[in-house]
Parts: sequence; structure tokens; C-alpha cells
Amino acid sequence: MADQFPFFYDQDLDEDTNKKVNMEIMKYAGLYILKKVDLPPEEGGHLFEVPLSGLDEQMESILDDLFFHDLIEIDTDKARYALTQDGSEYIDKIVAEVEGYIDKYQEFDPATKVNLMRRDKVNPLRARFLWGLYDGEFDDFNEWQENWNIDPTQRKEDWQDVITSKDFYDMLFEDINNMEAFDDDALDQVLKEAEEERAKEQANLPPIEITRVEGQSGGNGRQDEEVIVETDYYYNDPYYFNPVYDPFFWYVVF
Repeated sequence: MADQFPFFYDQDLDEDTNKKVNMEIMKYAGLYILKKVDLPPEEGGHLFEVPLSGLDEQMESILDDLFFHDLIEIDTDKARYALTQDGSEYIDKIVAEVEGYIDKYQEFDPATKVNLMRRDKVNPLRARFLWGLYDGEFDDFNEWQENWNIDPTQRKEDWQDVITSKDFYDMLFEDINNMEAFDDDALDQVLKEAEEERAKEQANLPPIEITRVEGQSGGNGRQDEEVIVETDYYYNDPYYFNPVYDPFFWYVVF
């Protein structure tokens, strides 16, 4: 039974539901462990030495799953788990994924975030977990449990126990699962108001003055004495990028 349901088993639930809960825990805990393997211990990482011992033994099925998917490997010289190239690339994709969520949804209140994600076919539970993982919300579970006002007698001392606990995910996802559903008209109105607010803020920003000095390089590599000075004005648009670097142009931002 422990091999089949390593993290959770409720005899009042059917076997398929118990399996699903364990698979979900393994999926999220695996993402957490990848971050632990990626970082050095002094930055919050963790060394999973081979063979596993102590609390790390309960991570074995998760590590096996990551190993099976070629995200981690055993460094035989150091006798511990390490990221593979695929694992490093996967972490980069995860970072890009969550930064995309932040860019698109961070300006909205929680209920609007969740409803927009659902309409965009984004899993809000996954997004919530990755957002917390990215922001460092789960770096210190003692602090996390205190912030969530968990009864001191019910708190877990070790991150291994927290990250494999169904109670942790129930608490983390409770608000999302109980979030009020908005209809499309309400969401469209929220997006329209947000766009109008952004346009208003953009219009009130002072322009950035960019002075372009143009000239042609002479045979001796110096600027010609005669130059043309042209000043352009750009609003402070976060999507604006300077033109490709040209050695004969200088951009001075005041």
C-alpha cells in the first residue's frame, strides 16, 4: 500500500481518487525538488546524497520519477543527484512560463486572475504553485506556516513533510477551488477598464528624449566633422526596444 500511495491514503476514497491525489502531490513536489537540486545549499538548495537517508528517503519516489524523465541524474563522482541538461532546460521553460503568467495577470485581483486563467485554458492551480515557487514563498516553510496562521501544534518542522502533505495543497488551492465564477461579459469589462487605465497612465508619462548623432566614418576611422543631430521622442513604453546596435549611431537618453 505504501508503494502505491506513498504520500496519502484515505480509506473513505476510492482507489482511483487516492492515486490521483498521490500523482498530483508527486507532480508539484517534483517541481519543488528540481529547484532544490538546481540551487546550491547556501542559496536554499539541498544535496540529495546517494544512498538517500533520513527525511530524504521519503523523496525517493519523486526522485525516481524525475530520473525516469531524464531531468536529474546521479553524479557518481559526488554520490548525489544533479540536474541533467534536459533538467536545466526544463527549469528555464518553467521560469519563462511563470514570468508569462506574472506579466499577463499580476495587475488583477485574485478572483479576476483565476477567471482569466480559466478562460485562457491556463491551470490556475499550477500557476499558483509556480508563482509561489518563483517568488520564494515556499523557501521557508516555518515562515509560510506562520504567515498562514497555522496552529503551532499542527505545524511541520521539515520541508520534506510539508511538500508531500495533502493538507498543504488543500490550503494553498482552497481559495481557487472556491473562487466565484465570472461570465465572459464581466471579464471583458474588466479587461476594457484595465486597458483604459493603462492608456491613461501611458499618456501621463513624460517622454524620454533620445538624441541621435549621425555621421559617416572616414577612412581614418574618425567621425566626419559635419554631423546631423536629430532628436526623437518616445513615450516610456515597456515594449519599446532600442534599434539594433550600429557603430555609427549613438543613443543618449536624458
